[in-house]
Amino acid sequence: TVLRQGTLEVGGTPEEGDRFGEALIAGNFNGDRLQNAGYSCFDLVVATPRENDQAGELQIFEGSPGGFRFTGPILHLDDLGASESDPGDRFGHTMTAGDFNQDGFDDLVISAPGDSVGGSLTIIPGSPQGLAIELATHWTQPDDENEVGDELGFALSWTVGRVGGRQSEISRILVIGVPGENGASGAVFTRRFSETMNGALVLGGGDDWTLNDFG
Repeated sequence: TVLRQGTLEVGGTPEEGDRFGEALIAGNFNGDRLQNAGYSCFDLVVATPRENDQAGELQIFEGSPGGFRFTGPILHLDDLGASESDPGDRFGHTMTAGDFNQDGFDDLVISAPGDSVGGSLTIIPGSPQGLAIELATHWTQPDDENEVGDELGFALSWTVGRVGGRQSEISRILVIGVPGENGASGAVFTRRFSETMNGALVLGGGDDWTLNDFG
């Protein structure tokens, strides 16, 4: 299967420099992963981070035993109720996915390293209906640390471990690359995932690392 912008299955208008597919992530966002007759129904999120003058967008393709369903939404930062979609945001530059709240559905983290002065992250929890867009949350550095060129979220990953010392609780931890931090000397942030009363996911405390921390 070949997915291209401008086709009936994908939609959109292919333009030079859009870079459809520059970032991809697969996840079990609606819990419909099946191990029946050899099928494994993961969903696919495809990013076009340079769409609309580098504002960026995502497209979601739901998996099924018969292949992808080409009815998923196209998302921009505007659609998530957290931040305006502006040229240069590069929404979708990097993504990571996992069951961060351990409810059986994978959740999605999306970076926009050009958004909100020094970059932003959007966190969308999974649900039986797929990604719960209405529960999306937005995360940036505090105002006094959020500086032009930080590029928060230029790289993303996650792990299971402790922040706050050996006696702290084991939790899911987001690992965030911030290569423009401190005059482009760079930093890596670790932040613990927490869940709100309504099921939204937010980032809690964690550690900030630079090369100095590793000698």
